Amino acid sequence: MIGEDEGERWSEYQQMAAWIQANTADSAVLTGNLDPLLFLLSGRKAIRSFKHSPYDLYYGNSSAGAAVGSREEIRFSLKRHAVTHVVVTPMQGFREGELFPGVFNELLQNWPGAIRLVKQWPRQGYAIYQVNQSAL
Repeated sequence: MIGEDEGERWSEYQQMAAWIQANTADSAVLTGNLDPLLFLLSGRKAIRSFKHSPYDLYYGNSSAGAAVGSREEIRFSLKRHAVTHVVVTPMQGFREGELFPGVFNELLQNWPGAIRLVKQWPRQGYAIYQVNQSAL
């Protein structure tokens, strides 16, 4: 059994949802791996901006781009859905959790000013970024 210190924590999700409710407009559009949970806890529209390709995740090409999408594909998804905030969580137990951070970091480096950190929790892996649509 995984202890609370080793796994993801419910308290961080509750804190993230409270922060989102207090610091974003009702019309905010969130993206993250836990899009249904983000919607249920915060009341904000939530989508998953990276693709889900089980074959590429487990059997095919192990590159991040093949499995979760390239930085361009994710950037296009952020624009197409008018995403205002990216919610990053550890994604333990999901192969995407190993691959998405690398692609997301490429996106941050290639479009400086388009995505900025607005909230980070003390426990590593929990953060919220704000998206500047005009800079994407």
